[in-house]
Amino acid sequence: MYYHNLNVSQITDMKLIEKINNNLESEYININDNIYSIYICEMDNITYLVSKIEYKSLEFKKIFNFKDDLSDFYKGKIVKII
Repeated sequence: MYYHNLNVSQITDMKLIEKINNNLESEYININDNIYSIYICEMDNITYLVSKIEYKSLEFKKIFNFKDDLSDFYKGKIVKII
């Protein structure tokens, strides 16, 4: 998967979250020469990324909008690529 720019928004719709969680695939993404193991779901030409493992990197924190110290990290946070 390659994206020149990656902009994301958070998902809060519970029905959509359930649908995404039922269609997850394990995947790797490469951002600035760092490789991250995540879950991914593609539906209706929209890509959703789901946190899987905690990474202490700026890119990972930005993608999932986690705090700098990752105190709010949780497995399963969903973001939509926009």
